[in-house]
Amino acid sequence: YQRRVRGNNTMKTYHCVISGDEMLSDSFPIKEVDDVVYEVEGKSVTLKEDDFGIENNVNEVLESGLFTVINVVNIHNLQQTSFDKKMFISWIKNYLNSLKKYLQANDSSRVDTFMRNAQEFVKHKILARFDDFTFYTGQSANQDASIAFLFYKDNDATPYFYFFKDGLKTEKPT
Repeated sequence: YQRRVRGNNTMKTYHCVISGDEMLSDSFPIKEVDDVVYEVEGKSVTLKEDDFGIENNVNEVLESGLFTVINVVNIHNLQQTSFDKKMFISWIKNYLNSLKKYLQANDSSRVDTFMRNAQEFVKHKILARFDDFTFYTGQSANQDASIAFLFYKDNDATPYFYFFKDGLKTEKPT
C-alpha cells in the first residue's frame, strides 16, 4: 500500500481481506450503514490527459485533453466490471460465503450479525435497485474479492459507493 499523509496524521487505508487490494481510505467521508457496509462519498474531479491511472477508469472526455473521473476510483485504481443480475447473485453468494469463512477464523462473534445484515442489505438495497449500480473491483481485478458499488442518490450528482465493511481490513502505515 501507499503511504499518504493527511495533515499531521497518516491516512488509514482499507484493504480487501481476500485480494489485499486497497479499496478506499479515510480521506473520504465514510459512514456505516446497517452495521454491514460503509457508504463512501466521492467526487467527480477533472484531470489533465497526462495524469496517471485514468485510462482504467470511467472517464468523460472534456475540452483540451481534460478528463472527469471519480476520485475514489482514480486514487485507489479501482477497475470497472459488470454483472448481469444472474451473475451478480452467483458472485454475492460466493463472496458472502468467503467472508463468512474469514469471519469464522478472525471474528466469530460477527458471523451471525454479518450474514443476517448482509442478506437483508443485498435484497433490499442492491437487488431492488440493481440497474442503478456500477461495479468496481480492486486494482488486481480479482472477481472473487471485494466489489465497490457505485450509485447516485435520487437527483444528486454526487457519486457514492457501498463497501462491505467485513470484507475490508484497515491499515495505518507507520
